[in-house]
Amino acid sequence: MALTYDETSRTTKANGFPLHYHEAGSGPALVLLHGAGPGVSAWSNFSGNISQYAERFHTLMPDQPGFAGTGYPEV
Repeated sequence: MALTYDETSRTTKANGFPLHYHEAGSGPALVLLHGAGPGVSAWSNFSGNISQYAERFHTLMPDQPGFAGTGYPEV
């Protein structure tokens, strides 16, 4: 069964700014990092794969700084 955005969505803080990520599964860690570009996010890049990866791995898909639900640190 396919995992949903809401089932996997998590938020924490990193150095004071919000960090959004998706998390599912257990086992060895697998971190999927998305690229850059308009509208890109961890979910838009990897939502079609998270269910399969989560069957064998503790799958983490962070939104990079400034993308989707992750903030951008003050410069």
